[in-house]
Amino acid sequence: MRGYRRHSVGNTAVTALFDLYPGRWQVPQMDGNLPAQAFWSRVIESYTGGRFERGPRTDGHPGPMYSFTAPGVGDNGHGCV
Repeated sequence: MRGYRRHSVGNTAVTALFDLYPGRWQVPQMDGNLPAQAFWSRVIESYTGGRFERGPRTDGHPGPMYSFTAPGVGDNGHGCV
């Protein structure tokens, strides 16, 4: 939501979600949504410490997809839940 941009609300929520559901994640984005692509790029880079893959979506739609493994609480130092 625009009113909450740049206040770390999205980053905090997504980090907690990744920690809550450890395992393999795929995060697809719409091709034309550049603000969302920038958000996910920052969040996933920070969360994984650069250990992710970025490639095309595999569902036939245009746009990028990030793939990574969320280790879960205690394994990555986030400690969120």
